[in-house]
Parts: sequence; C-alpha cells; structure tokens
Amino acid sequence: MSLRVHSNSHGDETILELDGMITLGAGSLKLREELRSALSGASDTVILDCAAVELVDSSGLAEIMSAHVHAEKLGRRLVLRNPGWRLLTVLNATRLNTVLHIETLPQPQAAPLQ
Repeated sequence: MSLRVHSNSHGDETILELDGMITLGAGSLKLREELRSALSGASDTVILDCAAVELVDSSGLAEIMSAHVHAEKLGRRLVLRNPGWRLLTVLNATRLNTVLHIETLPQPQAAPLQ
C-alpha cells in the first residue's frame, strides 16, 4: 500500500493526515512533497496525523527529521500526532522521541458490553 495524504488547514495549523506506508521510494517522496508544500504555506504548525500509518522505514524517518529541522529554521513546529505503537517503538529506540514534538490523543472508549 502506498502513502496517501489528505491536507486540511485550520487557522494557523496545517494537518496532513497520512494513510499507508512511509518507505523508500514513492512513500517518502510523497511525504517530502507534501511537507515542503505545507511548510511553504503560512501555517505556524504542521501536524502529521500518523494514526493510519502502517510502517515507517529509515527513509521515512529521515524525511520527518529533515522536515523537523527545516520547520525549526523557519520558526515553525512539526508535530507527530497519534503515532501508532510501531512508530512509537521506533521513535523511542532511536531516541527521536526526545527531539520531535509528539502528541498522543486519548482514544475513544468503547461502550461496555451488557
């Protein structure tokens, strides 16, 4: 499955909803293009909604880190929102969780079975 990106703007935020795999080739190139476009806009914060990301390889992490550095140079923020457990594991193992801005939103609770 390739990467699909849906972009929304809300005030001073641009939200990129990611769905699929951020891997070497088309996935990381698509992410790079979308991040460049978002960072060239007027938004102060670019949010990567990672809830539907299935896999991120080293090239995907490199694109995220490159965008983070670029955003910082522009005085903006790049935020990873709702990363799944696989992505969180990689971020923790590489200690990128100490560098990147990560938001974990509470998940809705399922109704109790009766």
